[in-house]
Amino acid sequence: MNYFLCYDISDNKSRKPVSRYLEKVGLHRIQKSIFFGKASSKKERNHIVKKVASFMTEEAYFEDSIILLPIDTPALTSIEIFGENQQLKKYATTHFSQYF
Repeated sequence: MNYFLCYDISDNKSRKPVSRYLEKVGLHRIQKSIFFGKASSKKERNHIVKKVASFMTEEAYFEDSIILLPIDTPALTSIEIFGENQQLKKYATTHFSQYF
């Protein structure tokens, strides 16, 4: 299943390890706090979310968030990109195609 993992983490010391971890496990950065990936099972996705949550401080649970958005192939192929983010447009056309 394809999915987007989005996070809103205010603490810099927590946020940096999260992005490094997500890139290490093969997710692709789409925007500063939005990553795209594919997991073979719900167990794998849950493991990633739990690991990301482990980087957050206890106080952060009341302010920060992690959102996992599953997306099927038809929805993925209909994504539209607006704005002048050329890097994102290039990424979407070259890298999303590997998931179809």
